[in-house]
Amino acid sequence: MKLRTLTTPSAIELHEAGVLFKVREKSKNLFDIKFEKGKLEIPSFILSDEKEYSIRNSLAFEQCHCSDENYINDYVILIGRLVETRRDIDLLVKQGIIENRISNSRDGSLLLNKLADGAILDQEKFYFAALFEELNKYYNTSWHRWKAHLKQRYFRTPWAGVSLLAAVFLLILTIVQTVCSLAAFFPTLNPSSN
Repeated sequence: MKLRTLTTPSAIELHEAGVLFKVREKSKNLFDIKFEKGKLEIPSFILSDEKEYSIRNSLAFEQCHCSDENYINDYVILIGRLVETRRDIDLLVKQGIIENRISNSRDGSLLLNKLADGAILDQEKFYFAALFEELNKYYNTSWHRWKAHLKQRYFRTPWAGVSLLAAVFLLILTIVQTVCSLAAFFPTLNPSSN
């Protein structure tokens, strides 16, 4: 599939749009990434200095000797797009997708961005093109963002949800009381008085 758009939202932006991040269990393949019904499943990986050298060497080998399939290259581009800031790393660490063995989140995000700078994007043969399309489509649907915002802001805890429902209930009761008071004040509005 041809890649139509070069960008995809970062992990934080996707999370704010309601995407749930989950570790893809029982997967030995780093490229086995699945997005379905708002859930992005990614195999876990370790972020370390040793892993950086391994990825750089694999990238160089792939770029020199593999002209048709550039899976590592495309994976590095995908992860580089998902991780733009330390907040993105923190989210993926919290979800168990990344095990960060670098000194801090900022350095981890810089490392992934430097790796992505060395990757070459081929729009005609990008392995994760369909995934990019699905993520962008989900992110650009305003209903998902609205629903996630409501859930993350007002339904974070059971008590927050209960208090919101109580407030709505009280608002409805106030409206009913106002209508009843107006009906008593204006007898022509009250059908039972005729």
